[in-house]
Amino acid sequence: YVETAARAGIIRGTGQRRFNPGELLTREDAAAMIARAGNLKLTSDDSKALSSLQKSFTDAAAIKYYHRASVEAVTKAGLITGKPHSVTNGQKQTYYFDPTGTLTRAEAAAIAIRILKNEKKLPN
Repeated sequence: YVETAARAGIIRGTGQRRFNPGELLTREDAAAMIARAGNLKLTSDDSKALSSLQKSFTDAAAIKYYHRASVEAVTKAGLITGKPHSVTNGQKQTYYFDPTGTLTRAEAAAIAIRILKNEKKLPN
């Protein structure tokens, strides 16, 4: 499966010709893989991607520059969502992306369901 995904350009190694299959998957790495697998349209302008992400996520600047376009694409597509901050005393709800947080199995399942619904392979 890894070789097939690598040949399709969906996954890449971590550098020095390594894949590190035992490592945890970060949310920003997952976004990049999902964007590639879905052939999502990515902006080539990092500053535009960052500006767009800053409107949605309080931690947008923490997203690595080479993942910003992918994160923007998958969040615009509604495939990955942000995490809500705690709200008190009528404050406006804000969200963070948590780019270096690990993708949980529950999050992966939710993403898979959203993709299948978008592909009309599951009823809404």
